[in-house]
Amino acid sequence: MACGTHLSWGDPVPSPAGRKLAVPYRTGRGADRRRPARQPGSALARAGCQHGAMLSLKALPEVPRWVVLTAHAVPLVCLPSALWRLAFAAGLPVTRLQLTDAAQVLYVLLLAVVSEGLALLTLGLVQRWGEVFPRWMPLLGGRRVPPLPATAAALLGAAALAVLLARVFHSNLTEVGQDGIGTPAQFALMLVCYIPMLAWPPLLAVVAVAYHRRRVGPRAGTGPRRTDGPPPGTPTASADSPSGPADSPGPSGS
Repeated sequence: MACGTHLSWGDPVPSPAGRKLAVPYRTGRGADRRRPARQPGSALARAGCQHGAMLSLKALPEVPRWVVLTAHAVPLVCLPSALWRLAFAAGLPVTRLQLTDAAQVLYVLLLAVVSEGLALLTLGLVQRWGEVFPRWMPLLGGRRVPPLPATAAALLGAAALAVLLARVFHSNLTEVGQDGIGTPAQFALMLVCYIPMLAWPPLLAVVAVAYHRRRVGPRAGTGPRRTDGPPPGTPTASADSPSGPADSPGPSGS
């Protein structure tokens, strides 16, 4: 092959054995366009990035990670009881009790949907719509959510849930009992589905307190956050003389 000859894509190249081989990549002018060699850990790194993206939770960037996880745990601890109610309304053998008419079926269905919906409201304490009302809400859309009423509603809800759940568990364990629920397996299934709900009130209270501290605490801002520097007109200190203004001229010495 003559020196300086440029090969294009797919041109045959003579090999030492006399066979013709196709050029896999451009040479000459296109040599800088060659594909980089695959690194041994590249596939593992890509899989890790995809796995991390799947586990990412939607929340405001200034919310601590542990608060985000606590808020997202509330709908999860309420989900088993909601599924148990749906199975009960569908007539599955999860209990000995029977629903006699359509009104009772509708009540159980609404109870499952409303309880899970209330649990999902906890996510507003760590997301944007918990600080600014959504645009689709009439009269309130786009306005700032007052932090004190939102915190008070969340804490009162946590207290009410604690009292309600205590009464429900006490009545089912003492008055209804296993004989009223069904077989030992059905009674154990109900306990497994309902016991996680006991974590709802404390989790909600923790997220509400963190929400209040974030919005009312000393670091909470009253206006839109600036990321390009201090507000206009604020005097800045020089790096050489931190105790005085940067641009203040000193007395001229002779």
